[in-house]
Order: sequence, then C-alpha cells, then structure tokens
Amino acid sequence: MLVPARPPRRKAIRLPQDAYRTPGLAFLVTFNLARGARSLASLPLSRIAQGTFAKATEVVPCDLFTWCVMPDHVHAVLAARAGSSVVTWVQTYKGLVTREARRAGCAIEWQRSFHDRAIRNGDVRGAALYTLLNPVRAGLVERWEDWPLHGSLEWDLSIWE
Repeated sequence: MLVPARPPRRKAIRLPQDAYRTPGLAFLVTFNLARGARSLASLPLSRIAQGTFAKATEVVPCDLFTWCVMPDHVHAVLAARAGSSVVTWVQTYKGLVTREARRAGCAIEWQRSFHDRAIRNGDVRGAALYTLLNPVRAGLVERWEDWPLHGSLEWDLSIWE
C-alpha cells in the first residue's frame, strides 16, 4: 500500500516567541502594504502612519530607536521592554494605523506578516542608519535628513546630521 508523501514543512519565519519578549534585544522590522500598494505616498495616510508610532509605544512599551515611513512599507528599529513583545507592538501599530486611516476616510491594507532581523551584535546605531538611509537608497531624497517621514522616540537625530 502506497502512503502519500507529506508535503515538506515550511521553514519557520519567526524566532521563538521568547526572543521577541527579551528586554533590550533590538530588532529591525519591515512591514509592507499588501499587493505592492503605495498608499503611504499620500500625505494624509503617511502623516497618520507617522503619528501612530508614539501611540503604539504607549500601548505596547518598547524602545523605538528609529522609524521610517516609505511609500509602500515601514521600517522600525525597536526593542521590547519588560512585559511587552516586538510582535505585539507591530500588530498594534498596524491596527492603530488601519483604524485611524478609516476614520480619516483612507484605505490601507497591510501584508499579513512582517520581516524582522534580530540585532545580535548590539549595532543598533548601524540598523538605525540603515533605516534612515532607506529613502536615499530609493532615490527619493539626496540626504536622509530631507525625508520628512522618519524619527526616533529614543534619540535626538539632529546630532547625527
């Protein structure tokens, strides 16, 4: 009797959940809009996305080192604080942006998941610079300081200019 072969198991895309709850372990996270949409290029929606970082961090306490809103995705460098999770923060942020967008009469749809990279070598500043330089690499501005949709809740970025 032939037994049907099992399909290969998909590789897990996430670290163990405890890693995302480790206070001080920083992550570079990237979350995209669904189906290649560029909704964040619209000023009302980009401002909503920009204004939601602090709100999400109030709900899910994290150290938010840098963030950058691009036309079709968002980057953030953050670390969980005690009792919180980076995964929960991302879910909260996306949910808050979606609700605020609906209230403003805008539509936004996120991809289901997100990409993350743990910053194990402690180079949080390097990850932050990568995030801030994203609009330069995309050809949107010549200097990261000229991109209006970036910031930090932990650092004074003006000293980096």
